Amino acid sequence: MITGKKCFVASVCITGLAIGSIWLTFSGETVTFHVVDRKTGKPVTDAFAAVSERWTTLPVEKLNIRGLQRSRSRTIPGNNGYIRVHGLPAKSDYHFHVTLLSRTHYQAIFTRTDCDRMNYPSDNRLTEELQTRNKLITVALEPVALPSPQSR
Repeated sequence: MITGKKCFVASVCITGLAIGSIWLTFSGETVTFHVVDRKTGKPVTDAFAAVSERWTTLPVEKLNIRGLQRSRSRTIPGNNGYIRVHGLPAKSDYHFHVTLLSRTHYQAIFTRTDCDRMNYPSDNRLTEELQTRNKLITVALEPVALPSPQSR
């Protein structure tokens, strides 16, 4: 049986989670990624970012609310090769990463652990450590080799 007290507690919890979610969305650092083609240096115009992050350290799964999890993901569209990401953690966070994607280029993954790193899983560079915490990070993606019309 649902009592008035249970409804009040549930509404307070939901309100707190909503306020916390909004606060976490707008807190942290803002970094702009400039995504360019590694061979030509031209902007990758179809690039976008997929951000995966933990928004709380609380065990919210124990509330048994369907779909409520500690982590969340969001997609950020690019604008002529520039992607602005808000809410980067100021400190090391092993649960945070930004995947830079394009239909025409291989991906790169930005992580913030003991230092900022750019990982290129499909490239011979593999990992590049970024020396300083820049507000503008240029990312050179390797283009995908499209099959030639003769090989089809």
